[in-house]
Amino acid sequence: MLTSQQLADVDRHLRQDNWLLNDALVAELTDHYANAVAEKMGQGKTINDAVHEVDAGFGGRSGLSKLEKEYVRASNQTAWQAYRQILVKYVLPPRFLPFLVSGYGLYQLINENGLDAFLLLWFPVIALTVLVGLPFRKRNTREWRWDWNNRPLAGYYRRKYSGNERVANFVIGVAINLPIYAFMIYHPFTFKKSLDAEFPILATASIVLAVWLLATVAELTYRQNPLFRRLKRA
Repeated sequence: MLTSQQLADVDRHLRQDNWLLNDALVAELTDHYANAVAEKMGQGKTINDAVHEVDAGFGGRSGLSKLEKEYVRASNQTAWQAYRQILVKYVLPPRFLPFLVSGYGLYQLINENGLDAFLLLWFPVIALTVLVGLPFRKRNTREWRWDWNNRPLAGYYRRKYSGNERVANFVIGVAINLPIYAFMIYHPFTFKKSLDAEFPILATASIVLAVWLLATVAELTYRQNPLFRRLKRA
């Protein structure tokens, strides 16, 4: 059994010596390395020799790099398949009906109160975005900055973030930008009160669609959300 410091050394070895970026893969490999290294150390080998032997079993740095690419591809494929199944559920009446009803109410609100109401509705969208994005907040800013400054940027995010995190980041980015695009299309760089006739429709659609997309992400990632886990325990 490795100590916490030895486990940290294995994690650092995988990231710095073997140039791995994907957090989920590193966590799985750390567990594998811990068992294999502990077994070899039980045979009288030093921890360095044991780690290098495990490296060799994966084909060294090139083998681990290939493993990371395959892991990211498989994780993304699985996550997108799961997300497509959620989308299908959210376009059917049981899930879609509340969004349709709320859309009618929002349209009346925006149509009567104009731009002020639309801008006010941004706040719940932003709050929901923060809530849904909780599982993927930056946990180690120092490490991220080190990677940013010292490694090639090409493919950085593609390698580091995969699976549900990759899908969620993409969909959240689309959702949060929809109301902004709706505002910019009809009112670039101005807050004038007189709205075009089409604006209430576009504004309502952007808000409802943004919340709809965020709801699908919340269902995809609720097991990873720390707030949802606390509520479930309570």
